[in-house]
Formats: sequence, C-alpha cells, structure tokens
Amino acid sequence: MLKIGGVLEYFNYPFLGGFLPDVDFKVCAAGSGQMLDLLNKGEIDIAIMLTEAAMKAQKTQTDLCILSEYVSSPLHWGVYVSPTAKDNWQNLPKIFAVSRLGSGSHLMANLWAKDAQDALQFLPVETLDNAIVQLARGEAHFFLWEQTTTLPYVAQGKLHQIDSVQAPWAAFVLVAKQKTFVQKQAEIQALYVQLGSVLQTIQSEKDTIEKMADFFNLPIASLQGAYALLKWVNVFPKPISLEIQAKIAQQLLKNL
Repeated sequence: MLKIGGVLEYFNYPFLGGFLPDVDFKVCAAGSGQMLDLLNKGEIDIAIMLTEAAMKAQKTQTDLCILSEYVSSPLHWGVYVSPTAKDNWQNLPKIFAVSRLGSGSHLMANLWAKDAQDALQFLPVETLDNAIVQLARGEAHFFLWEQTTTLPYVAQGKLHQIDSVQAPWAAFVLVAKQKTFVQKQAEIQALYVQLGSVLQTIQSEKDTIEKMADFFNLPIASLQGAYALLKWVNVFPKPISLEIQAKIAQQLLKNL
C-alpha cells in the first residue's frame, strides 16, 4: 500500500473520497513543508505538492523526483486580510503570513506585491488556521491561499478577500524520493492506472459537484465555478513541460 500525503482540498477528492483502497492518504495541513519532512523521514511515499514548491525543493534535495503532473490547470489564489482591516488595508505594512518560506503562499505573495513600494516581510505560520490568528492579532496583515477552499472562512467573517491572483503554471505534481521510485516502481505504475480510471469515473458522474461540495462543506455554486476550471491529468505519468519549468525557475530566481 502506497502512503500518499496531501492537503485537505477539493482537487484531492480522488484520494480522499475512498476511490483508491490501495492508498493510505495522510492529510498534511501544513502543506508542502510538512510533506517534504514526511518524505525525508520515509513516512509517506508520494507527496501531492504545489509545482513551484516541488521545484524549489529540488534545488536543495537532488534525490527528489517529480513523477508527474497531477492537476494541469493553474491554482487560483485569494488575497486576504483581517475583516477589521478591510477599509484600510492599503495603508498596512506588507507583512504576509505564509505557510513556510519558499512555499506557494510565499512565492505568490511576491508575485501579487511585485510593484509594492515598501519592503515585504514574511511570517511563517504553517496552517490556514494559524494565519487567521496572526491576521486577527495584527502580527501579519496579508495572506494568500487557494480561493475556493478559503470561501467558508470568508463567509464566517474570519477573513476578508481583497484580490485574487492566478499562478501561470500547472498547480500540482506527484513527488517522491528517487529511492522510493526505484523500490516501488510497480506500485507507482499501478497507481497511475488506478488514478486515471478513478478520475475518468469522477468526471463522468453527473452528481460529482454535489458530492464534492458535501464532502468539503463548500457552497455548490462556488464549487461549480472552480470545478469548471479544474483539469486533472487523465493519463499518467505526464511530465512537466519545459515551458512551465522555465516559467517557475524564472519566478523562483526573481522572488525567492
């Protein structure tokens, strides 16, 4: 059985919804940093990581292997402030809560604020819940996170959205250590076939959006828009194109 780590978000529905009985899925609330730690400890075999975070990690971990794209569509990030700052956020220092330095929330904060006149500061907080706390305390003033997943927190009055930004590349990739890929190649190949079949089934069912909305406690109307833009890979493995690699490398060089 393969041990796979990822976040508790709608694009991981194929892993979370009970479609893959041969997979032991671990929810990683702290995102890519936690997944890398678990990969290095051998506690998971594969991580479903943000593409930019995986490429950033490869700079220092040469034994890290990007197996395939998983979500080919770009991620849509919301830009958030505390509700108490919704009328004066333009005057606040550019202090960003980020899951970790080098994460997607870090890179996208740089992209969103690239024209800011004042220096950017970053406060690592690991999770979305911790970011909400730090924004409420005024320790940080801005936070970027996947837009659809964050909708309930906006509805609850815990966050206020001021903007959105789209990453100009494929959102998620499957990542493993080179040693794991060699040792478990047959299991990984079987996963490719099973995952492709599951994704075809999910996308062919008429009530998928309703099921996903119920599973993740998201408004159906909001998920419909996100689902219409979501493009899972259907045939695995699919390598990252050289064009996407060049785009990400350029942004990493400029902003991290």
